[in-house]
This record gives sequence, C-alpha cells and structure tokens, in this order.
Amino acid sequence: MTIHFLKNYEDYKRKGLGPKIARFGIPSGLSEAEIVEMELALNEAKPFPQTFREYLYIGGDFNCISMNEGGKNIPKASLYFRAELGKRGFDISRPIVMVHIFEGKCGTFIYLDEGDDPKPWNCSISPAYDTDEGEMIWDAPYDSFSQMIDVHIEHSLKGIPF
Repeated sequence: MTIHFLKNYEDYKRKGLGPKIARFGIPSGLSEAEIVEMELALNEAKPFPQTFREYLYIGGDFNCISMNEGGKNIPKASLYFRAELGKRGFDISRPIVMVHIFEGKCGTFIYLDEGDDPKPWNCSISPAYDTDEGEMIWDAPYDSFSQMIDVHIEHSLKGIPF
C-alpha cells in the first residue's frame, strides 16, 4: 500500500525511534486482506477513508502510539459503541469506526463517509464520561484523523502519556 497521508507514522515505524518503541516494539500492521475484511464488516465492503486504511496498514494490529482501539477487534468495539450510544438515545445512522477507546466507556470515532481524512469525534457510552454540558458526542481536538495520528506520534516520541 502506498502511504499518502500518514508519512510521519510510516517514518516513525521505519526509524523505530522513541521511548515507546524502545519499550514495546515497532508498530505492526494489518494485511490488505484483513483491512478489506474489516471494510466488509463495518462499511458494507466500501473502502475506508485513505488515512484509516494507512493507519491499519502501518499499525492496525499494534500501533505503539497510545491509541487503544482493539486492533483486530475494531469491528466488535465499533459495533458495541454504536449499540450502546443507541441505548442512550443517540442513533448513529452513518458508518463509523472507533479509533481510540478510553476505559471502555468513551472514545474517539470517525465517520467512514467523510472523505479520505475525516474529522475525529469523541463519544461517551456512560453519563459519567459525558462532557460537563452532558453531551454524549462532541468535537475531538483535531481537524482530521491524520492530525490526530501526528499528535499521538509526537507524544510517543517525547514519552508523553495520553
């Protein structure tokens, strides 16, 4: 797979530098066949946004940038969050994928129908993790998925915990 958006992540993996890689090892990606299988499960066999495909290819099995999304369990986690948000009265009719999960109660997702570099959104499946204003879904502090990955790489290189 040719990497167009996540060049910093590709370099991070190739160079193998930083305290996280020294401690845990280099990122490990999914095969293109595994990515296609995930697209079938989550996006009616339509291709994922290019940035997410690149992310999965570089580090979808083990990312080494402090993103907790479940590796090959991404479809299960994404379907679970969608169902739990529905139980709370927030029905997401568009295709999504969870890209980061915190304590199993909140996390970050992207819509799969927003182009090659979608904006991330935060969500909560427990009122204890909602915003102070009681929102279940709110803006993540990133303009795009590639920016989110770059911030995670920067923090990983500096040894800054997320």
